[in-house]
Amino acid sequence: MSAIRLSCPHCKALIGIKRVDLGVTLRCGSCRQAFCLNKHLDSNSRKWLSQMAARDYLTLGDGLYQLEGATVVASAENE
Repeated sequence: MSAIRLSCPHCKALIGIKRVDLGVTLRCGSCRQAFCLNKHLDSNSRKWLSQMAARDYLTLGDGLYQLEGATVVASAENE
């Protein structure tokens, strides 16, 4: 699996996730609504992203924020 495909829970736009922290809040690139990623993944997707995050932290890779169709919401913007 090279990426997880997720539909925005608001407008159903497709979001491709290659690497991202499970606790992140995403903003859909289509409808601009924000949602918590962890609440919208199945157990296999959570496991895969956890493994990717651990591998990235251990190898000091290219960062955890590789998304298509969404942006990461800064923690200061969360209510």
